Amino acid sequence: MARATGIEITETSVRVAELEGGGKKFRLVGAVETPIEPNSSGERGLEETQAALKQALKAAKAKREFVVLGIPAAKATIREIQIPFTSDDQIKKVLKFECESHLPTQNIEDVVVDYHKIGEMGPRSRLLIVAVPKPALKEQLLKVSRSGIDPSHVDLDAAALFARARQVPGLDDDDEKGAKVILDLGETTSTILVGTGEHLRMVRCLRMGAESLTRAISTDLGIDRSEARTMTQQMLRADAPFATVAQLEAAAPAATKTSRELQGDILKDKQDELARRISAEIRRSLSSVQLEPSLVGIWITGPAARTPGLESRLADNFRVPVRPLDTLHGLDHSGLEASSSFIATAVGLAQKALGYDPLGLEFRQEEFRFTKRFDQLRTPLLFAGALLLVLFVFLGINEFKRQEAMIRDTQTVSDICLNEYQGMILKRGADPNRINAMGYENVEESSKEEERLVKLKGLPRVTQIRSSINRIERHLTDNFGVVFENAEGSKPPELEARSALFRLDQFMGCFGRAKDKVGWFSIDKLQVSSTDVVWSMLASSADSFGILQAEFEKLEGYVTAKVGTTKSVGDKYLYTNCRLEFEREN
Repeated sequence: MARATGIEITETSVRVAELEGGGKKFRLVGAVETPIEPNSSGERGLEETQAALKQALKAAKAKREFVVLGIPAAKATIREIQIPFTSDDQIKKVLKFECESHLPTQNIEDVVVDYHKIGEMGPRSRLLIVAVPKPALKEQLLKVSRSGIDPSHVDLDAAALFARARQVPGLDDDDEKGAKVILDLGETTSTILVGTGEHLRMVRCLRMGAESLTRAISTDLGIDRSEARTMTQQMLRADAPFATVAQLEAAAPAATKTSRELQGDILKDKQDELARRISAEIRRSLSSVQLEPSLVGIWITGPAARTPGLESRLADNFRVPVRPLDTLHGLDHSGLEASSSFIATAVGLAQKALGYDPLGLEFRQEEFRFTKRFDQLRTPLLFAGALLLVLFVFLGINEFKRQEAMIRDTQTVSDICLNEYQGMILKRGADPNRINAMGYENVEESSKEEERLVKLKGLPRVTQIRSSINRIERHLTDNFGVVFENAEGSKPPELEARSALFRLDQFMGCFGRAKDKVGWFSIDKLQVSSTDVVWSMLASSADSFGILQAEFEKLEGYVTAKVGTTKSVGDKYLYTNCRLEFEREN
């Protein structure tokens, strides 16, 4: 079942009502009034109000999910005006403009305005407008926000009281013609509501209440304010109404009988004075409202409602029934009967959140508009999301451009690689005399590889060229002893031994150096490895091998040189299977 919390903050106390239900059937779960204790300077500031609020919420077992906060009518400007429209949409559009002339002391942009339509007269509407200064609204919201509360609604406390009164027999009869007065007598202020049927016609706030009696008693009896307040509270107690001085004898200072009688006269006079002032203010309120017909009844509530003689004085002055407002009527309020004197407004506020709101006033407007937690975050989230989207688009564009640049660069590199490969490898592979050195079987194989590489683009072409170069390196190493440096500039460990080409170079160097001594020669068989050279040759001199051997012995890594077999062939000498051996390197 739905639950809601009504919070009324007065100058001297915090009142909380926790309500459960819906429609017009409610159960009062909790009802608490907590005084706002003054600080050392005698003031009731923000901290003192927050402390009282937390205490009241805890005592009322309030859930704080749906909270309606009351704004004091004393802080608002309330007027009855006419406006040349009947449609609510039209009225809302021109409301502030129409109200401006009725608020001469205020800047219209510095107030939040709402209205209750009283009636229509042809194309015109009669409205009760309520203008709340934004600083006052902000201050009231601040009092609860620091306690972790974000009210879903802010209503006029007088409107909440009227809503609660509308559910009391006699006040809920819309067919009964005439004005009805609801009088709420508080500690420091009192409120007069004038209603006709379902419409609230006037709200008037008075700077008088129970504290007015306290001040008057303290001054006239010459006693301390706290002692006078005790006397006032005892006088206003529902279970022991103040009637005679004898009932206060324990609290009053010792005095002669004549003094006690004088004291009683003073107290009675102050009660009568309060009743007279209230009567005068009610009469003034009624005279300022166009009422037809006249007053039909007065209902009173609040801490000072039990002022002795008040009901009878009002009944005598206005000749109408005067009765207490049964603020708990229609509520399931088991065990909370004592709250009847203070809870009416807080209950009316809680009813608003549960769907009962006859006047429909709302002051959480403009910058004070209520938003749920997600709604509060929605704007910054949308803004952050938009920024992220822009960032992602920007990064995406940059990444796209980077990828395009990489593709272009890769294609450029692949074109350069192909040109180099064609000039250094494929051109030689097309030479019949170099086919074997390049590792091709024939010229056609070289041409087909070139066709494949031309068709490839970018990185696949570079990869294929690198694969082909590795193949050619392995072919030259395996078949000719050619060693290629790796990327670090050093030879692979398995190829660090002297190559066959190095031995061949040593071998041919010996022939070059001994050419003049050896004379004519022809090598017709040659086999070279890293450890030996085996050859056969035809030479013009029988001393050719001996001359060469002298050169062989000078070679690095030389081990031995063997001549093999020698025979003469005509005027030449044939040396067969000559062998030059070198040290084997690890």
